[in-house]
Amino acid sequence: MAPEIPRARRPATARAEEDGVNAVRTIINRMNCQFVTTVPDNAAIDGHLQLVNRSGEFEGYLLGVQVKAGRSYIASENDVELRVRVQRRHVDLWTSMQVPVLLFYYDGRTQRTYWLAVRNYLEAYPQVMGTGAESVVFAFHKNDDLFSEDSYDQLYLVVRGEFKYGRPYLSSARAEVLYSNWLRVTGLLDTVYKIPARLATKQELPPEITDSLALIVKEGSLFLFSQPREELEFMQDISDLRALRSITTNGLPSAYLAELLNATVRVLAKSRGLVELRRNSLRFAFPREVLQTPATNTHRFESLGGKRTRRVLVYEIRKGRNTEYRHHACVINFIREGGNWYLELDPYMHISFSRYVPAEELRARRISERQNTYNSQYLYMLHFWKQYLSGSTGIIEVITDRWPGAPAISVSTQNDYVSSDFSLLDDRLVADE
Repeated sequence: MAPEIPRARRPATARAEEDGVNAVRTIINRMNCQFVTTVPDNAAIDGHLQLVNRSGEFEGYLLGVQVKAGRSYIASENDVELRVRVQRRHVDLWTSMQVPVLLFYYDGRTQRTYWLAVRNYLEAYPQVMGTGAESVVFAFHKNDDLFSEDSYDQLYLVVRGEFKYGRPYLSSARAEVLYSNWLRVTGLLDTVYKIPARLATKQELPPEITDSLALIVKEGSLFLFSQPREELEFMQDISDLRALRSITTNGLPSAYLAELLNATVRVLAKSRGLVELRRNSLRFAFPREVLQTPATNTHRFESLGGKRTRRVLVYEIRKGRNTEYRHHACVINFIREGGNWYLELDPYMHISFSRYVPAEELRARRISERQNTYNSQYLYMLHFWKQYLSGSTGIIEVITDRWPGAPAISVSTQNDYVSSDFSLLDDRLVADE
């Protein structure tokens, strides 16, 4: 019996790749331009795009085209960006070519096509080439980088060397709604308590008091949101509770009220297991102690997409004899704008090491970490902190005293929005300013 001859199989990725090339070809055809494929694509170029002007004339403008399709290329994805991994050797080749190269990604699930001008993108974001890894990750913005017939004029800017990422322009015909990190205070307490005190400054009180009770010392008096309790021994030592009087919150000087509100932030942070990185900085982070078990180092919550997810609180990265720790951190403070009070959250990754690192090197590492936080990452970090501080309830209850039943200030987790006449072609450079 003759041995069975194995049948040829079509690679699993072939359909996705062909769908991608066809999608790009269709859009180029609708522009009345010409796409000529290269077979085989030994130079990691699927073809060339020949531009045709509005009069139907070829002008000698040529662009290299590389199309990626299929889930295997995706490094990560969220509602804003889709990040695609490409071999570094191909990127090196594209940047050395005489003609500009366009990188496309076709998403077969949504049938949407995204594009980037490789050389221009790397000029705007040179840090993506700096890791030394065998692959380079390109971030496609799902709105700004969508490829359609409307991309025609931008292609001409690319071949003329005039295309730029990150340049703002003013459009009188449209406004852009800016997503802020301000959360509106919806329940400000009406009353503040004032007691004469034998104190010059708040620093005379032990941390275990100021970490559990929001108060300030001004003009020889204590100011608090929660009514003092006689069982607090320190109160009896430094003040006369019989002289207690209440005043309206609006009657308190704005600077005093801001300081008292921020004192509540410290109480909230301490109750949630956070540490203040520097005294009176209002910069809080998860401590290394959460690394004791996987359970203490994760927080489960609902993602922006509505799915249950989890986030590691402190990342541990071995670097030779040293260990780098990346802590989820956030600046949390109250601000006043336009007569309204807001809780401002400014999330970032705090860097620390297990062994000594020179101050300049540590500072440079921390700056680099913040510079490389793209807007989409910031958005997800902001969502995480809102979920964490609110317990996924939609309201952050900023406690004024760790005593059960103490009053709290209510803050909505809905971000305030600001309308601006400035519209950004690509705002991913904000983190690099």
